Amino acid sequence: MTLNLSGAATASAATDAGGNFSFANLAIGDYVATPALTGYTFNPTSTVVSVIGANISGTNFTATANVAPTYTLSGTVTAAGTGAVLQNVLITLSGAGSATTLTNASGGYSFSGLTDGSYTVTPAPAGYTFSPASTTVPISGASVVSANFTATGIAATGRLNDTGSTANQCYQAGDSVLVACNSVGATTLNSAQDGMVGRDADVATNNNADGNLGFSFTAVTGGCVQDNVTGLMWEVKTADGGLRDWTHIYTNYDSTTTAQKVDGTTPTQAEIDAATNSIGFKNAVNSQALCGFSDWRLPTVDELHSIVDYGVVAPGPTVDATWLPNTQGGPNAQGNTLGGVFWSASPYVGNSASAWVVYFNNGFVDFNGRHLNEGRNMRLVRASQSAASAQRYVISTDGTEVTDQKTGLIWRRCSEGMVFSGDPGTGNCTVTASTFTHEAALARAQTEAANTGIAWRLPNIKELASIADKSLSNPAIDRTVFPATPAKYFWSASPYVRDSFGSWDVSFDVGRVSSSYSDGRTIHGYVRLVRDGQ
Repeated sequence: MTLNLSGAATASAATDAGGNFSFANLAIGDYVATPALTGYTFNPTSTVVSVIGANISGTNFTATANVAPTYTLSGTVTAAGTGAVLQNVLITLSGAGSATTLTNASGGYSFSGLTDGSYTVTPAPAGYTFSPASTTVPISGASVVSANFTATGIAATGRLNDTGSTANQCYQAGDSVLVACNSVGATTLNSAQDGMVGRDADVATNNNADGNLGFSFTAVTGGCVQDNVTGLMWEVKTADGGLRDWTHIYTNYDSTTTAQKVDGTTPTQAEIDAATNSIGFKNAVNSQALCGFSDWRLPTVDELHSIVDYGVVAPGPTVDATWLPNTQGGPNAQGNTLGGVFWSASPYVGNSASAWVVYFNNGFVDFNGRHLNEGRNMRLVRASQSAASAQRYVISTDGTEVTDQKTGLIWRRCSEGMVFSGDPGTGNCTVTASTFTHEAALARAQTEAANTGIAWRLPNIKELASIADKSLSNPAIDRTVFPATPAKYFWSASPYVRDSFGSWDVSFDVGRVSSSYSDGRTIHGYVRLVRDGQ
């Protein structure tokens, strides 16, 4: 602090560590002492001192720090289109000050105690894009109350996750022992095996920082994860004994007019609304606005299948457990021998009392009776609905290929061994489809790629399952797009890593995903080839 002296003489002095000051060698006269320090006011602001033949002491001052006026910056976050308020959106403040907060039940947020300056406000939860993405707000002598944002939900992309097959899970000719995918034996048999292609094998996408190999997740505040490949947001199970605890089991009743119970009767509304049933659980979670959202639902079976990690050895759980912890594998926490069976919203077309499930103790996809609850689990999903393409499949001009606009994959319309003839839109696949052992299927794909100069390959299990239409049966596939498809097993390129004696396949009678491990890769199945789109 500085003391300024004026009057009979002028001088200045700084206070020492003890707050003391002094002026020496002053002549007789009147003096004014005035303290000065930025950010403080003084009492008294100055004092007059008369020096008359003696030293003067006790000329004291009291300093008080100035408190700058503070202001509030606030706003709301609402959903585009509906205007619905969004709770638990993470809002970050930067610039002249830094802080974070979450929107409240009214969609509002507020930062208080701010001084004059420039601030940037940024909303940042996964699952939404925002308008504006951020906003810079100057505060100058008044609070700001309308720093508002509009949120648009990220839609499901329709793209497929890779399978999780690793670089050491490929086949070579002559046996079913899995070998390094870059080995001579593996590449000689087929240079586009599951572990060799896709996001799992691409160094740009398989660094494990955001998910195992090609999987990519982002944590969402409140207990959820965003799948950055598919656009789906998933509930993360808890281990706290609460509503979403991973040990809970559920039935899957969804109709009071359909016989879905084991005794042939219809469920009551109370049974459907129970927290131990899929619908009741979904409603309970939505009432709590998990991660700020109230549009959680049961996933379709294809959505649920998307998070299976086929590189994990059964009994799993066959997911990325870092991002989806507390997932039941098998056996489950209650000691039941069957565990890790997760319900989907997809009905089984052959029996209204059944629905499709995914087994996260191995990766199978099958249907179960809705009345079953032992070992049956739930995981909810949400995503804005993507704009449906007017036409999912686009047939090539010669009728031999079809592009799936949902996944971006290009398929041969005919099973191997068959020949397409006739008009591209109404023609048919003729000649009898050939069957192959799994090793021969891999070799067939390699030969077709070499002979045509086109990168045909055997599809991985998720790609193959993506064209199975489970609303149909015998065959469970679009018969116009894929004419004369046998309602039988088709091979995929994906190994069953628990016992590589078997490989994954899709049965196109109903669309079931299973493994040939009980019969082995020497049984004969059908083949449909695929290639990547542009």
